[in-house]
Amino acid sequence: MPPSSTCQACSRGRCAASAMPAGYATLGRLGSASRPPPAATSPPAVDCRRGQVEPLRAARVNRGFLRLSSCNARQRAQVPGMPLLICFAVVLLAAGAMALWPLWVRRRRERLAAQPFPAAWRRLLRRHVPLVSRLPARQQLRLKGLMQVFLAEKPILGCGGLRVTDEVRVTIAALACLPLLGAARGVYPELRQVLVYPGAFVVDRPVTESGGVLSDQRRVLAGESWSQGQVLLAWDEVKRGAATPGDGHNVVIHEFAHQLDQAGGPANGAPALPNAEAYRRWSTVMQNEFDA
Repeated sequence: MPPSSTCQACSRGRCAASAMPAGYATLGRLGSASRPPPAATSPPAVDCRRGQVEPLRAARVNRGFLRLSSCNARQRAQVPGMPLLICFAVVLLAAGAMALWPLWVRRRRERLAAQPFPAAWRRLLRRHVPLVSRLPARQQLRLKGLMQVFLAEKPILGCGGLRVTDEVRVTIAALACLPLLGAARGVYPELRQVLVYPGAFVVDRPVTESGGVLSDQRRVLAGESWSQGQVLLAWDEVKRGAATPGDGHNVVIHEFAHQLDQAGGPANGAPALPNAEAYRRWSTVMQNEFDA
């Protein structure tokens, strides 16, 4: 039948192509009826009047999508050194964060120190820490800024049933920051927390006795500084030392001086000095002043 003629059987519903599956009818016209039907996601459309096979548009889109996807996968697989580039980017970001961390800490502390000092804290200082009022105005201002940084960064925890109030926090912070007025370093960088007991506390400390026997020695203390980043204080001794600044006894200043010492390594009472000659001079001066 010529392609331009009209299929009369088709119009009457008795065309062989209409009765057979579409794939077989089309293959028969193409002279390859012995072949199996083509595998397709959807059957092709048959135009009996033109004798042509018109694949469904969806099939064309699907095949095009598959070709595009496989092409993109090949292109991604051909990018050389991608894992190495990712690792390099991660290391670069980590190095940048480490380099910027000190700057961020310094800016944060500057903002904390610049905040207005609470009026309630000012009243507590006048009432419980009279030593602060004897400082020059410039040092008082610096001390208050250090106190705000200290209280924002160092948790003060009550032990043995002690409830931590503003009086406890402000008193300890003021006395702890006094040694920092002449220090160039940060606010006790190794300190993690302050533990406060109502009164004297008991510490079991291992000691080596004669003969190499190791035993626990029980000691009753009013304060102690640990190299692991803790300071232990007895609140009754803290109050007494704050109220009587002229007697030469202050457990808070004493223990936080140990923290400054421990920040540079083992606690030996010596500050961080540049060389051995500086340590010898420092030792001579300290010994002469101690003996005077």
